[in-house]
Amino acid sequence: MMALARAYALFVAALAWVAGLLICFLVVAIGAEAILRSLGLGVIRGVVDLSEHAMFNIAVLAAPWILRHNLHIRVDVLVTHLPKRLGEAAELLTSLTGLVTCAVITWYGVRVFATSWSRGELIFSELIIPDWWLQWQIPLATALLAVEFARRVALAARPLRSGRAGPAEPMAPRIEDGI
Repeated sequence: MMALARAYALFVAALAWVAGLLICFLVVAIGAEAILRSLGLGVIRGVVDLSEHAMFNIAVLAAPWILRHNLHIRVDVLVTHLPKRLGEAAELLTSLTGLVTCAVITWYGVRVFATSWSRGELIFSELIIPDWWLQWQIPLATALLAVEFARRVALAARPLRSGRAGPAEPMAPRIEDGI
């Protein structure tokens, strides 16, 4: 189980690295495009399209890592003012809602990806690319988000099952949790 937890953590971190590299690409490509335009040397064909696709990928591929490390935006005004047990129950309910939502989006995302793949659909803009190139990220990322929410459900349910108080806020990931 520990090996699986480590592999999951490494995969999520690798996707975050890909997102970081895409940010570097955006900085270089948009900067180069701006310099070339200002010097009257023309444009780099496809930079606008690639930048749009990169921004989408950055948001989607980094999401599992962001959630895993509690770096997402969190409005917990209500939860912090609830009694400890009720706060834990609210945390569990939130994680369950996230799990179900991500599972549904994953299911639909796989269907959209499979349809795009089987039809060989293309996107025509400055660059012509297969549509599925933009479809695989959603089911992958939402499946990983579902795994993270399942991990949170397991962690949040432990104190409720045992009857002892536990943290109302999700814990940072720990390999020793084995989840």
